Amino acid sequence: MKIDLQKIETTLREFFEKDLQIVAHKNPLQNITNEMISALERNLKTSGDKVFAPNMFRIYIRDKNLFDQNDVVEWKNTIQEIIKEIARDNSFQLAGPLHIQVFNNPKIEKEFEIAVSNSSIPTGKTINFFTSPERKEKPPLFGYLITADENYFTIDKSITNIGRREDNDLVIDNLRVSRVHAQIRQMNNKHILFDLDSTAGTKVNGIKIRQHTLNHGDVIEIADVPLIYGSDQELPAITEKSHKTRVLSEKKPKGQA
Repeated sequence: MKIDLQKIETTLREFFEKDLQIVAHKNPLQNITNEMISALERNLKTSGDKVFAPNMFRIYIRDKNLFDQNDVVEWKNTIQEIIKEIARDNSFQLAGPLHIQVFNNPKIEKEFEIAVSNSSIPTGKTINFFTSPERKEKPPLFGYLITADENYFTIDKSITNIGRREDNDLVIDNLRVSRVHAQIRQMNNKHILFDLDSTAGTKVNGIKIRQHTLNHGDVIEIADVPLIYGSDQELPAITEKSHKTRVLSEKKPKGQA
């Protein structure tokens, strides 16, 4: 299925030359945008009579000074609207909430690389697990969470606790997050996310859950704090690994819960 690029190119040209006041074809963000759209087109998936477009875009940049970081914020907003418009015009469905994240990785060979993936669709069903007591415990699975500040938190334990309290494995400094909000457990060679009766709830790909088997690219919302689950075979060498990570959030006005 081919995407009509003429309208998109016009929108991009106006954005780069008017909003950012730079010549479009000289801006690396233009090249990244073109490659993102091509990657979207290559990774369409059909299920029944529906066509799903990828919703997770991770962009790895070799040189952190490739472009002005202030421009990236405006660019992200624009490219998100373009992707949503492409989906509407071509009757695609995004596989989940749209997330675009940029990371510095000096080890890549090209100027930039783009990885795309589709979130899974939570079923809302409760899953029962039956394990044999004679079975030896397997080593922890490899997984990670991409945090709101675009760092990586490695899931390297059989049970990972997430919440506001200081003794959690992943501490989220946000008043809407419960003291012990959620938990990720390794069960039958899978990572399972559990909501621990939190006040504000836990969502996966926009759907409130009690428990959910995590799949690569799933967008988790702990209250209103987004995390992205990954299960690549190895963690890209982008940021320093840290067993305990604090996700900072905007301070709430006084008197607001």
